[in-house]
Amino acid sequence: MNMRQIVAYLQKLAPLELAEAWDSVGLLIGDPDGQVERLMVCLTVMEATVDEAIAGGAQLIVTHHPLPFRPLPKIVCSDPAGKMVWKLCRHGISVYSPHTAWDNAPEGINQRIARRLELEAVCPMVPHATNPMVGSGRCGRLPMALPGKAVLELAARVLPKAQLRWIGQSGRMIERIGIVCGSGGSLVTAAATADCQLLITGEATYHQALEASHRGIDLLLLGHGPSERFAMDELAGELAFQFPALHVWSSRDEWDPFAE
Repeated sequence: MNMRQIVAYLQKLAPLELAEAWDSVGLLIGDPDGQVERLMVCLTVMEATVDEAIAGGAQLIVTHHPLPFRPLPKIVCSDPAGKMVWKLCRHGISVYSPHTAWDNAPEGINQRIARRLELEAVCPMVPHATNPMVGSGRCGRLPMALPGKAVLELAARVLPKAQLRWIGQSGRMIERIGIVCGSGGSLVTAAATADCQLLITGEATYHQALEASHRGIDLLLLGHGPSERFAMDELAGELAFQFPALHVWSSRDEWDPFAE
């Protein structure tokens, strides 16, 4: 199968213009006209996933987190990122990353979390400049207000691999919720502007947690990896369905440095 067919599908699912301005998205390594028979999906390109892709004969890795994320001044094996890029190129493995375009897409990661939580009236937390129907994060309303502890239990049920941590008053009633997968603490102000009582995200810094407290917003941290990995597993299934001639799998060797 030609690479362009797969790229076209991924860009329809997660249009690159939805990515944040600082991001690096799209086909990052490889030949746009290359042929693909075996495709691996992962959250992060790491040594384990590079070796798995090589062993599995993959010609393409679809990864959430970009590699390289920033331009590399040199590609040498003494540098971890350089070593992975070198190995991938030597074995003819391309890399595609939708990253924040997939976070922000109409059927992207944030929307999928909102759906799992059964939120209503879901809309972007920060609407896109040219299309207010899409944008960064999501916010929505629970069908009925729940105590924070019940929201925590709901999140544990629908995201069973989450590394849950509540920051705030878990006894308060919650109805309006903001969602930002990954590192979403920078959108605390946006969550406050959207009248959210709770911001669910992967991770936040000490100072972002303080800001949330000052703005009267609770935080529910899922863990960076668990807030996104489930959607990459789903994406692998969708790619396999869309392209039955491809052998598609979700990485089995990827690991989370924060997992217990």
